[in-house]
Amino acid sequence: MVIFQNKKQEVSVVAGIIENGKILLIKRKESSKYEAGKWGLPGGTMEYGESPEQTLMRELQEEINVEKVDINKLTGAYSKCFNISSEQKHVVLLVYICKLREKPSANKNHIDSIKWVDIDKIQEYDIIEGSEKFLKDIIKWFKNQEMSYGL
Repeated sequence: MVIFQNKKQEVSVVAGIIENGKILLIKRKESSKYEAGKWGLPGGTMEYGESPEQTLMRELQEEINVEKVDINKLTGAYSKCFNISSEQKHVVLLVYICKLREKPSANKNHIDSIKWVDIDKIQEYDIIEGSEKFLKDIIKWFKNQEMSYGL
């Protein structure tokens, strides 16, 4: 039986950014302690006193070098528990649909790279474990908007 000494809870916020049928993914650095080298959405963990929107803006600046972002809609809240080494972690993840008003670029101090991926080919990428549900929800939301508004 494994006994976990460290139990942590955190709230993380990520951005679903879709343009022209492609979703923006970031690749984690190979030195990352969690899911190294895998693909996911830009975002990160809330710091004490931050709102989800402030967290998202800070993380987008840190990871993809953008400051001009429209945070449009909270599309979902997800909960996941997992183990990392001797630590149990419970993460609540808030997913927002966002629109960039400037071109993103990878901040190599924080991530390995960025890529615009066709939403129908996302399954070809090594995605961060547990991301499948909210990625499907974002794509479904986008496709519904596209049909409703002719985006």
